[in-house]
Amino acid sequence: MIKLTELACNKNLRQYLFFWIGQQFSLLGSNVAQFVLIIWITLETESELYISLAFFLGFGPRIFIAPFAGVFADRWNRKLIIGTADTLQALATFGFILTIWLNPSNRLVFIFTIITLRGIFQAFHSPAVIATRPAMVPKEHLSRMNSVHYLTNAAILITGPALAGFLLLFFEVHSIMWIDIITWGLAILPLFFISIPSAIRNNNSSEQSKTSYKEDLVNGMKFLKDTKGLLAFLTLANIYNFFMIPLTILLAPYILLDNIGNLSDERIKQVFAVISAVLQVGIFVGALVMTIHKGFKKRVMYIMLSLFYTGLIGYICVAIAPFFLKTVFVLIGIGLFIKGFVEPLVNVTMVTVFQKIIPLDMQGRVMTTIVTIATAMVPISMVLSGIIAEALSIQKLFFICIGILTIGIGLMWRFTNLHSVENLIEEQEISS
Repeated sequence: MIKLTELACNKNLRQYLFFWIGQQFSLLGSNVAQFVLIIWITLETESELYISLAFFLGFGPRIFIAPFAGVFADRWNRKLIIGTADTLQALATFGFILTIWLNPSNRLVFIFTIITLRGIFQAFHSPAVIATRPAMVPKEHLSRMNSVHYLTNAAILITGPALAGFLLLFFEVHSIMWIDIITWGLAILPLFFISIPSAIRNNNSSEQSKTSYKEDLVNGMKFLKDTKGLLAFLTLANIYNFFMIPLTILLAPYILLDNIGNLSDERIKQVFAVISAVLQVGIFVGALVMTIHKGFKKRVMYIMLSLFYTGLIGYICVAIAPFFLKTVFVLIGIGLFIKGFVEPLVNVTMVTVFQKIIPLDMQGRVMTTIVTIATAMVPISMVLSGIIAEALSIQKLFFICIGILTIGIGLMWRFTNLHSVENLIEEQEISS
């Protein structure tokens, strides 16, 4: 006879898959919307500063709100959080469509407000969705589900720009944005038929919530400070993220505005769509390699440094591409593929390193602290990228970032206690 607990697990897994499929459709719609939004702002403003500001307004709220939103995801009704956040994001998209249609004189202000609101709603949406997976997927299937999730996300991020580039040939930007609202309906539908476990505490006064968060943050920081090498490792990751951000957020003006290939406007949009898809292909391949390889176990820090420098090779390919007019887009594509390929290798390896070193009873609070610290400098980099690119040029900014990263990674390895992390990993491998 099948045990009731096993039946419940199977039911939860089926419900989660139903919910997850809806969320994947929503991700596709959001990806298409984000792509056409970047193109609209780029062509409308023709300003690197405005592009970086748009990224900052969309991403910044996630950095500042995410640590608190993660606590709320454990205390509030997750199903309600996900449904509300999804709906509010769809309303924000409708606000964009309405703004373009009415064409007010200060519509850029409205657009930036809408982007900010989408970032705020996403900050609450993501932690609730992430917390849902281990709550609904049985432990024996969790690792496989994580791998499938990463791979399908990469596939969607490939499809989104390609689909958006195709639709731009036939429709206006505001018409394409309706896809985001349609896919919102597909994401909301499963919520009416499934139940999502919530970790709501009996006594969750606002004062206790604040105290709990402060205690978690202090404990997490103390562990990072007391564990030799971890802060250096986290600083290295922060430096790498900070100087890689310009390549991510200024790719659109680099290709669309500079028009380094001397192509027509319609043709350059198609090229940008293909090149953006190439980046996601690299991420997909990298994720597939990590899924098959199952991670690195020896000389991990040396491998990490090699991956950082491999990512820089991709950066260099993009930066030097305009010097080779006949193969300019090929070089950019190669560079972005390398960057995309390295990304999951770096991220998965870093997460694995922290998971091995951090005690099980401190995983939640320390990982929250790590994510907060690791992404804290991203909004600053977004703003500075636009300012410096306006003053100099995007290509010069790329070369500056490459030079600083090349030297900075070597200095971090030579003059910090990064080597200690390798010793910690080896000790954990021996003890396990």
